[in-house]
Amino acid sequence: MEIRLKLDEDVYSALRRSPDEFAHELRLATAIHWYGRSEISQEKAAQVAGLDRTDFLLALEPREENVFVVDFADLEEGLQQVKISETLVAALTNEKSQEVLVV
Repeated sequence: MEIRLKLDEDVYSALRRSPDEFAHELRLATAIHWYGRSEISQEKAAQVAGLDRTDFLLALEPREENVFVVDFADLEEGLQQVKISETLVAALTNEKSQEVLVV
């Protein structure tokens, strides 16, 4: 897919960028924005930016963007699931121990 933008020449000169440099910067900014909002993965963001994943991650640093986007609600849910799993494992282990003692 190709998207075309019509901009006056003075936009490029004000930014001190060529049209190609501007297009690259726009793709990168879009990828960073969508990645930061957790709308796309690192891999998709790199693809949008026209970079490989490593170069995309390296491009985040000078812009002081987070490399890893964390959804704290998802993290909390995952931690709760781990706690439940640990409780079940402990209960099953204790139950098996008792069975061994009885035998």
